[in-house]
Amino acid sequence: MGSGATPCQRLATRAGYRRSSADYLRRGGPCYLDGIIENTLKWGPYYLIAPGIALPHARPEQGANHNQISVTTLSTPVAFGNADCDPIWLLLCASATDAEAHIRTIQRISQWLDSPESVAMLQDAPNDAALFAQLTALRWMEVPMILHPSLASADPLRYAEALTALHDAPLGSLHLDIEDTSFINNITFGMKTIQAVAQYTRHPLSFHLMVSSPQRWLPWLAAIRPGWIFIHAESVQNPSEILADIRAIGAKAGLALNPATPLLPYRYLALQLDALLIMTSEPDGRGQQFIAAMCEKVSQSREHFPAAECWADGGITLRAARLLAAAGAQHLVIGRALFTTANYDVTLSQFTAL
Repeated sequence: MGSGATPCQRLATRAGYRRSSADYLRRGGPCYLDGIIENTLKWGPYYLIAPGIALPHARPEQGANHNQISVTTLSTPVAFGNADCDPIWLLLCASATDAEAHIRTIQRISQWLDSPESVAMLQDAPNDAALFAQLTALRWMEVPMILHPSLASADPLRYAEALTALHDAPLGSLHLDIEDTSFINNITFGMKTIQAVAQYTRHPLSFHLMVSSPQRWLPWLAAIRPGWIFIHAESVQNPSEILADIRAIGAKAGLALNPATPLLPYRYLALQLDALLIMTSEPDGRGQQFIAAMCEKVSQSREHFPAAECWADGGITLRAARLLAAAGAQHLVIGRALFTTANYDVTLSQFTAL
């Protein structure tokens, strides 16, 4: 949930939107507000979604940095000429970072407000604070944690079984760590194995290039149309150029940071990053444990890289996942916590329920 309930006098369209979007503008640029105004001029000012309630909004690609809802109460209700909904006294403004979250939020709002009892509950709120508390309790903007099983943690003699078991699971991707001893002292997958996995699975693939020359892998990976490719900040001198190359082959460009690597030196890359991966254990030391102090780094990444997906990877258990979710992580790479369990579906449901 975003800003609190805001009493507001009657204002002209642009001024009214600017007033109700003030919290969004403090946290980022004006482009989301511009999107609302643009859609208003094109389609009309609001969607009337329930008696007394209207929803102004813009498409998610128009500058939303966070999933939020703002609430504006009108001291003087306004008639829109719709007998079923007039007069309007409450405005809900939804901000979603992507199309999936946008659709899910609108569906949740519409389903809940379809009940006359729900609308009456809002109308009977004694004050704005109570109204906002009721809306906050609905948790409309909560987004399920997106999971990416790391195939390197599965039994290499049973990859096909693992892939079959995950075939219908609700995953963000299958995650493949690429290690060739040049950056991490280990070897994982070669191109033949990667191609076989790509042909076998229905899920997108995300690649974590734990190598010293990630650009060498891009032509090979381009052929299998990866969803994400992460390079390590510590392994390259020209991350900007390589991130551009990743986007050029149609993948989302990501930067991975080891636990000791600070965030701020890489803020200049913010506009080139689709995703930022925070290592929450030391990279590929077998059996390395989750570093709880990385939760603060995750939280800071949401502040300094608001438009980038926030990933966490390394030693993630259910307990660690709860801490990371509270810190603002959106995507979790899970390995041993999944592949050492007997029932993947049960384990995945425990993680997504966070």
